[in-house]
Amino acid sequence: DIIQPSCTNPYGSFIIPNYNSSFIYSITPDGGSISDQGVFTGLPGTYLITCQNGLNCISLPLIITINPQPATPQIPIVSTITHPTCTSPLGYFTITNYSNSLSYIFTPSTGVTMDALGNVHAPAGTYSIIASNGICSSNPIEITINNNPSTPATPILILLQQPTCANNM
Repeated sequence: DIIQPSCTNPYGSFIIPNYNSSFIYSITPDGGSISDQGVFTGLPGTYLITCQNGLNCISLPLIITINPQPATPQIPIVSTITHPTCTSPLGYFTITNYSNSLSYIFTPSTGVTMDALGNVHAPAGTYSIIASNGICSSNPIEITINNNPSTPATPILILLQQPTCANNM
């Protein structure tokens, strides 16, 4: 089986099960390599591999294809954060490089909402955000939404002595 490139490794590889270190192996086009243990490693592309024995006999070509490396989404870019106010307990920001083909994962996610344009509302807290295409995920970005400011206490009415006919002020 071919081990295809991953999100973090651009190379594919596979083991040549009948590898013989006394044979001469040719790879077309150049770009791959075969280890002393018979492991072929190469960048994405289609390769023809032949071997030649000591009698100058050349095998039929083995044709393998290494797929392109899966794309890793960009780290989400966040606009300026609008922090909660006295009248609104939620902060607000936009993922400026938002793509509806990606999923965005917020940790923690409680109370976080995001619309189809990448506008996010969230309560106070520190969040890690990653973008995922279902195969690869971006590195995380961390953002902090401040607590909403304290609302001043309601003024208290202190019993005042009201003017009366006897107590004219």
